[in-house]
Amino acid sequence: MNRYFFRGLTLLVLLLCGCTTLAPRTKEKGTKSPTEGPLQSMRLVLEEFDGVHPNGNWDIHQYNGTFAYNVKPDKLVMIDKENRNQNLTRRGFRLDPKRRYAIEVVFTINEPPEAKPPNSFCLNFLVDGPENALDIIRCWAINLTAQPTLTPKGRTYFMGFINGKFSKIGGRDYDWTRTMVEYTLRVDMNSDMEGNYKFKTITVTCREADIVRERFEVDYAAYEFQPDFSKPVRFGVNSHGADWTMRNLKVFADHDPIMNEQ
Repeated sequence: MNRYFFRGLTLLVLLLCGCTTLAPRTKEKGTKSPTEGPLQSMRLVLEEFDGVHPNGNWDIHQYNGTFAYNVKPDKLVMIDKENRNQNLTRRGFRLDPKRRYAIEVVFTINEPPEAKPPNSFCLNFLVDGPENALDIIRCWAINLTAQPTLTPKGRTYFMGFINGKFSKIGGRDYDWTRTMVEYTLRVDMNSDMEGNYKFKTITVTCREADIVRERFEVDYAAYEFQPDFSKPVRFGVNSHGADWTMRNLKVFADHDPIMNEQ
C-alpha cells in the first residue's frame, strides 16, 4: 500500500511542477516584468464623497469660461452647460502610472429617459501634467453613454483627450444602459482581467447593484497619446451633455500616492 501511495505522490508532484511552468513575456524597455514589478495587494488609499471623509480640490480643466458643479460631502454634482466636454481634475493627489492602481466610483446620469444623447459620464483615470496644470488636458479615459432613445441604447468608448481634443481607439455597444440608474464603474490600471500586472492595459468593470453588466480589458499601448511614465499622474472626471451625480469615490494602489493638498 505504501509503495502505491509514494508512486502516486511522486506523480502528483511532477504534474504540479509541470503546471507551474510560465511562458516568457516580452518586457517593454524601461518597465518591470511581473516578477520584478508591483504584484503585492493593492490597498485603499483615498475615499471621498461618502459623507465621512473630507473631499479634495476638484478644478475645471480646460474650458472656455466656466460651468457649474458642486462638491458636497456625500457627492459630486455635475451640471451640463452647453452640451460640451466638461472636465474636472482632482488636485493634490498623484499616482505612479507604471504601478498598479484602481479607481472606483458610483454614478447616476440624471437625465430623463427621453433626453437626446450624448448623455455621458466619463472617468479620466490617467491625467497627464504637473500638479497645477489645468490648461490643456491630455488623458486616458473610459466613458459610459446612455442613449435610451437610440439603438444601441448605450456605448462605451476607449478614449481620452489629446491636447484638449477627444480621441478614441475603440468602443463597445450596449442595450442595458439607462439614465436615472446608479452604476458602479471601476478601472484597474496596469492589470489584465485575471489580476496580473500588464503594463498599459486596463480592466474595466461596470456593475448595476450586484449585477456585473460589463467587464473587459483594453490595451492603451495602441492609443495615440502616451504620457511620460517617469512622472506621476492625476485623475478626474468628465461630462458630455449630461447632468450626473458621483459618490463613493475609492482609489486603491499598490504604492504610496504623492499627496500635497492645498
